[in-house]
Amino acid sequence: MNSVLTSQKDQLYILGENIRQRREYIGFTQEKLAEESALSKPTIYRIETAQSVARIDQLIRIAKALATSIDTLLPEAWLKVEKTPDYWLDEMKTILIELTPAQAERPEIM
Repeated sequence: MNSVLTSQKDQLYILGENIRQRREYIGFTQEKLAEESALSKPTIYRIETAQSVARIDQLIRIAKALATSIDTLLPEAWLKVEKTPDYWLDEMKTILIELTPAQAERPEIM
């Protein structure tokens, strides 16, 4: 079981490293990425350093701010895991439930 946890932690490091590399490639600081993604700088830092697990809505914001797709940021191992349509539907429902009324009316501020 410990190897599974280590593997998951390793995957979080890869995700963070992929985000950091893309951010630096386009010349963004963590502060600029935070501003463009409407996330806090500490949140960006925690995701990049694998101290926090990014939610799907945060990954969407980060990918959009970095002008890339989410799959370019995800660890390769995550792309090989097949998810059912019901899984993705549940993920989207979770995001919609968490939206504030202003976000629901204006999706561009997500």
